[in-house]
Parts: sequence; C-alpha cells; structure tokens
Amino acid sequence: MQALNFYVIVEPIKDAPRMVGGLEIADKQDSDVRYLTGKVISVGERVPVVVPGNIVKYDRHGGHGLPDDSGNIYKVLKGDDLVAIVE
Repeated sequence: MQALNFYVIVEPIKDAPRMVGGLEIADKQDSDVRYLTGKVISVGERVPVVVPGNIVKYDRHGGHGLPDDSGNIYKVLKGDDLVAIVE
C-alpha cells in the first residue's frame, strides 16, 4: 500500500493496559486517552518530516480503517491528524 498526497498509513500499536490502584482499566473505560500510538507504514508525497518506520501519536478520532489482503487493519490518516513523532 502506498499513501498519496496528504495521507499517512499507520499500523496501530496496542498500548499496554493502564493500571489504576492495581486494577486494569478496560479499553472501553480508557476512552479519555485522546492519542493513540502507531508505526508509519507509508507516507504521501505532500507530508513533510514523517518517514516510514517512525512511531507516531495520532488523534483517536482521526482517519479510518483500511484492511489489507491478510486481514490486518491499518489507519489511513491525514497528516494533520498526527501530533507527535515518538523518539
């Protein structure tokens, strides 16, 4: 898959479950976390700075899912939905 223009294709990375007071917070209850983590798979030609392989934080409400032939689901995001490159 190759991203075009202002789009970026990201493989979501499952964050470790959050613990509060020794209890694990379920994904449904963890909805206050606004940004998710992912690995950049492909970058459109109009997105500066980001390159494939970067680990990024992106808005959880941005973009949409795109399945590939093997059943993996990637996020297709506009470059504006990326908020940080994690070093």
